[in-house]
Amino acid sequence: MTDAASETMSESNHGPGFHPLYQQVKELMIQRVVSGDWKPGELLPSEMKLAVEYHVSQGTVRKALEEMVADHLVVRHQGKGTFVAARGSGSPVHFFSIVTLEGQPVVPGAPATFDWSECAPNARERNDLKLKPDDRVYRIFRVRTVDGHPALIERISVERSRFDGLPELMRTSD
Repeated sequence: MTDAASETMSESNHGPGFHPLYQQVKELMIQRVVSGDWKPGELLPSEMKLAVEYHVSQGTVRKALEEMVADHLVVRHQGKGTFVAARGSGSPVHFFSIVTLEGQPVVPGAPATFDWSECAPNARERNDLKLKPDDRVYRIFRVRTVDGHPALIERISVERSRFDGLPELMRTSD
């Protein structure tokens, strides 16, 4: 585990921003997917290897992976392992799903509106993302449509240093 990951996990163990250890491990694993360290369709290391890497129990890793399965970020195949969810496996919106009142999946269209800015983090961003006042964030705003009508507003704040070039990448990936 990197020093930054270890620091993040230890800092989160006290104070109002406390997250259970399995959620901290889940967040670290999601960062590896987002950064491209683990690619869509790629087999993840075993639970035991991840437990050793993150210095946690196998049960903690299993719970983190179970949540990632529920969030459709990874897929488990019995006897084969756990894989990063492939991009072509459903909705282009990977971190949540949208359904009609009848439970039918809805795939939102490309953003009808896309805007972004780079700026200093506000108090909430500093607190939630554990940033310093001199850090920078990208603020991304998108409106997605369903059947040509606005249906979803996305407001995203991310630390610039971790996601350099993200707004341009988001614009070209839709």
